[in-house]
Amino acid sequence: MKPSMTIETQLIEMIAPRVDDIKTRFGNGEALQPDDINTLLLHSQYNHIHHLDQRLDEVADSVTALRGDFVGLKNDFALLKHEIATEIQTALNRNMMQMMFLIGGLYTLTLLANKLL
Repeated sequence: MKPSMTIETQLIEMIAPRVDDIKTRFGNGEALQPDDINTLLLHSQYNHIHHLDQRLDEVADSVTALRGDFVGLKNDFALLKHEIATEIQTALNRNMMQMMFLIGGLYTLTLLANKLL
């Protein structure tokens, strides 16, 4: 057995020869013994645990990827927020300048009107 293998995989490999023997005997029409049934149940459970372990690894990888996506979204949102604030400030500055020119123009017209009257 390789040290990097999971326990479930090691157990499956350990009982695999016995499972093969049981399958051969059952295929030949021999009756199963209680130990044979227990071995098959263990084999089935180890396979199931191994499958669930793989699915858990996939879910963990997906969660990690989602965290990366959320960090990217957070950065994008911060950039968008800054751009919106800049646009608002630019619009306010432009409106203030227009208002100042309008007030200055009206003041000038008022002064001209007072001199003419």
